[in-house]
Amino acid sequence: MKNQIKRVTATQAARHFSRLLDRIEAGDEFVVRRRSEVVARIGPVSGVPRKISECIAVPLKRSSARPDPDFLHDLLEIIEFHS
Repeated sequence: MKNQIKRVTATQAARHFSRLLDRIEAGDEFVVRRRSEVVARIGPVSGVPRKISECIAVPLKRSSARPDPDFLHDLLEIIEFHS
């Protein structure tokens, strides 16, 4: 399932740019608005395959999120699918 494009103001993007880039690295796309007008669309570079370990590392670096009890099972399924 493709991620839904999220909206962010230019002020929010500027204040939280590092977090915005983390979300983009994780696959999110954003539309940036200035004074209610869309001025940019920002998202991951297409065509560059990412390692699963890179995808997992991004949300865990700067987040209070912790893996749930099924995390290992889900991870093993993903690895098997991509092997």
